[in-house]
This record gives sequence, C-alpha cells and structure tokens, in this order.
Amino acid sequence: MIMILLVAIMSDFSDIAYRLSELERRIENITTIGVILDTDYNNKKLKIKIGDTITDWLAWPAKIGRNFISWRPLRLGQQVVLCAPSGDLANAVIVAELYSDQQPSPSGHPDIDCVVFEDGTIISHDVATKSLEINAATLGSLKLRCGRSCISITDNGVIIASPDFLGVNTS
Repeated sequence: MIMILLVAIMSDFSDIAYRLSELERRIENITTIGVILDTDYNNKKLKIKIGDTITDWLAWPAKIGRNFISWRPLRLGQQVVLCAPSGDLANAVIVAELYSDQQPSPSGHPDIDCVVFEDGTIISHDVATKSLEINAATLGSLKLRCGRSCISITDNGVIIASPDFLGVNTS
C-alpha cells in the first residue's frame, strides 16, 4: 500500500515539475529579443532566431495609420522584440526593432528625425530649425511630382517639366 502511495506521489511530483518548467518557459517567452533569420518579402513573413529556437513564419510588423501605410523591408540579423501571448512563440508578434552594433542609430540628436538608406541617401527633419533636408546619394536623383508637373534633380542639373510653366517668383 505504501509503495502504491509513493508511486502516486512521485507521479504527482513529476507532473508538477513538468508543469512548473513549462510555465517558466512560457513566462520567459512572453517578451523576448531575437534576430531576423529569414524573410519572405512576398508574403510579409519573418522567421526569428531566439537563442537556439527558430520560430515559424511570423507576421511582418506594419506601420499603418488612418492616412498612410508604409513598407519597410527589414534586414537579416536585425534585432526585434517579440511579444508572445501565453508565452507561445507560435502566436508571437514583432512589436519593435532595436538598434545594434551592426545597425546603429543614424542620429542621436533629440530634434532630428532621420532616415538613412543603404545607398547613402539621407532624409532628415530638424524641428528646432524647421528644416527638411533630402540628400540623394552620389549619382542618385531626386524627383518631386505633382500631377503632370515634375522637378528632377541629378548630379548633372535640374529639369523642370510642366504643361504650364508659370515662371519664377522672386518675392
């Protein structure tokens, strides 16, 4: 009788130990940091590596507002923050991207919003001086379009194309 009772108690302890380790694993996975291991640009999916674990394909994080939708192709090796409800990485969503040594911040100035593209093109806005600067990479071009009118700037010059050129206002 005592042996049966001991076997039952040991079985309960084994079950409790398993459930406890499973709970600890899930708690550790509720919020975690990983790196982008693989990308599927067509389906907007990512695989993330967290330590030795690789997730299934996860949804691409999106920036969507009332008046805009943006597309940002993310990079392999980029650090991301995952949030996994109940700690199940199969249901994880990417909630943020992080700077790293390989992908540092393009600016540390509190008044400047800045985007730097891989070809060297920079778009920056300084709220203190109320200035917007677009610096196209060498041999690049900058086009500003409005309806049928277009201003094209290259290293070789400026072209203004418009069905009705209204002249230059110097005032």
